[in-house]
Amino acid sequence: MKIKYLTGIVLGLTLLGCEKYTDVKPKGFNLLNTATDLDRHMNFSSAETFDFARQTLLINDSYPSNTNVPQVVTGNVKNLDYALLTYDETLNRSALTVTDPTYEGIYGNIVKVCNIVLNQADEASGDKALLSKIKAESYVLRAYMHYLLVNVFAKAYDKSMAATDGGIPYPTDLNLETVNEKLSVARVYENIIKDLDAAFALNSLSAEGKNNMRVGRCFALAVRARVMMSMGNYSEALKACNEALAINSFIDDHNKFLPNNSLNKQFQSSRENLFYASQSRAFPAGMNVSREILGVTSGVPQAGLYESANILRYKNSIYDYSSVGLTSRVSGTAWFYPLGTTYDTNSGGMTTSDLYLMKAECLIRAGDISGGMDIINLIRKHRNDQSDPAATDLSAATEGQAILHLQRTARIEYLFSWQNFVEIKRWNREGKYPITITRRIVRVASGNTPAVDETFTLNPNSPLWIFAFPTNSSDFNPTLTPNY
Repeated sequence: MKIKYLTGIVLGLTLLGCEKYTDVKPKGFNLLNTATDLDRHMNFSSAETFDFARQTLLINDSYPSNTNVPQVVTGNVKNLDYALLTYDETLNRSALTVTDPTYEGIYGNIVKVCNIVLNQADEASGDKALLSKIKAESYVLRAYMHYLLVNVFAKAYDKSMAATDGGIPYPTDLNLETVNEKLSVARVYENIIKDLDAAFALNSLSAEGKNNMRVGRCFALAVRARVMMSMGNYSEALKACNEALAINSFIDDHNKFLPNNSLNKQFQSSRENLFYASQSRAFPAGMNVSREILGVTSGVPQAGLYESANILRYKNSIYDYSSVGLTSRVSGTAWFYPLGTTYDTNSGGMTTSDLYLMKAECLIRAGDISGGMDIINLIRKHRNDQSDPAATDLSAATEGQAILHLQRTARIEYLFSWQNFVEIKRWNREGKYPITITRRIVRVASGNTPAVDETFTLNPNSPLWIFAFPTNSSDFNPTLTPNY
């Protein structure tokens, strides 16, 4: 039986996207036949495909954009938004997931960029050093993108269960009729490591990418560190972090945004980026941020996760409370809308924050609590107003206390990105430092509109942490059964 791993939509996009490169000239020869052609083709790795909105919704970083959230929660329509908002585990999420932008977009990049380059580079003419470099880039990107996918659509890595836990397909060729069955989580990680090893073996990556949407050694090391963290190998993760930080240790200082409303951070050009990938160039403008993240300014008070000296939250007008009626309709929340300023986030890539927070956790796990806290405080000094009396260093006497400080710092540092979802899922699977997520939906009564006050809980072991494969993929590939 011939089994396709991509949806009909992505297959069509793949064929259309590659059409001008698969024309024959003469018959039997591919137009991607020079180092220059393939180098340009690497720029086709579209950042627009990195959409993690469903993951940020699940973990209560945000609400669906331009959605009447209380109406979804109290209404009769039980769609995917309802399941993710109310943490309803009884609904058939596979039937509700006809398409998935994360699945389709990232697999599209794997097929249309990484695999094309890796299958053409050895036959191409031109600068051999350049060909070696773009092969190494493609190996890293393919490893990274499969890492993202397996962490969304499968269980987090657990050494004792990875060989039997269902994973994802790992396509490596251009034959769209090739059988690409779902592999186990262990096999996926083996392939990820194999691709990373192949990239490093070529010894051709520049220290940093030619631009921040291209791969350099620093990003490759960050990917290796992240993979080692997921596998619980903290000593190897620490080695990779240290080597990467020797290349790029820059942290953008938000104190430069003071006085109020001087905010201007175009993230795609920020030195913090190791690899920039976002679902939109102006992301996260227009996102509806949850009340639990913000802390409520009206309605029922609560603490929130931002520190009181945080510059973005309390020293700028980056959150617009006046538009809540047009967006989430949840009392006490806000719209991320930096009027007159720019603040872009790297929702699908990695930054130096990844390196610092991974290093901090590795040190804490190894018993160097003060060393880990020094790194956490280093990040906080660049995010909090240093003239505010509340901007004091944190301390911890135990590993558990230090991890709690790290988790809170990471939650804000990674807001609107894939990292929060993957990291919390990793901690939950380990079981030592699980996080239970609580969402409270509040709407004040107005006219004929009734009040709403409901609380929903996402448990650490909930099947909702594993997303369903879209049916326009699973219909073509019977091995794509849900992994929950």
